[in-house]
This record gives sequence, structure tokens and C-alpha cells, in this order.
Amino acid sequence: MGDGMSTEFERFIAERKLIRTRIGRGMIEKEIEAAESDLKDARDSLERGKFKWATIQGYYSMFHGARAIIRILGRSFSNYRPDELVVSEHIHYVQRVC
Repeated sequence: MGDGMSTEFERFIAERKLIRTRIGRGMIEKEIEAAESDLKDARDSLERGKFKWATIQGYYSMFHGARAIIRILGRSFSNYRPDELVVSEHIHYVQRVC
């Protein structure tokens, strides 16, 4: 594709696990709000020493943030559990910016 997408993202498109779709702004905002809320909750849990719970909440913050990015790109999942791609894309992004 040549636009900085990972090969994993390209593979999911080729396998029709990610399909092009029309995504409303409200859906994107909902994912961003969920990411922000989960991140706040993770920080609160961390401060209370609830490390396992903070990790779970942090994961879901990342999950919703990545789904927002995927939706901004005009894609959605077609009857597929997105965890693998979301984590893969997050790692790919971090590697590019670090």
C-alpha cells in the first residue's frame, strides 16, 4: 500500500477481515471517549495499587484508541475478533515513533 500501514493491516484488508465502510463521526468519538475513560480508570487503579486491574484497563484504553484509528481510516471489522490486529497495529505505531 505504501502509506505506512503494517503488513498485518494489509493482510487483514486482503483477507476481508477489515472492510471499507462508512463510519459516522459519533462512532469515532465514542471510541476515543472510551479510550480516555479507560486510561483514567487505569491511572486511578495504579495509584490504589491495583496493578492487575490497571493493566486490564490500560489494555482496553489501547484497544479503543486503536479501533478509533481504524475507524478514522474508514474501516471496520467483518465478523472478526479485532484483538490481534489492534495490538499488532499499536506495536507497529510505537516502533515507528520511538
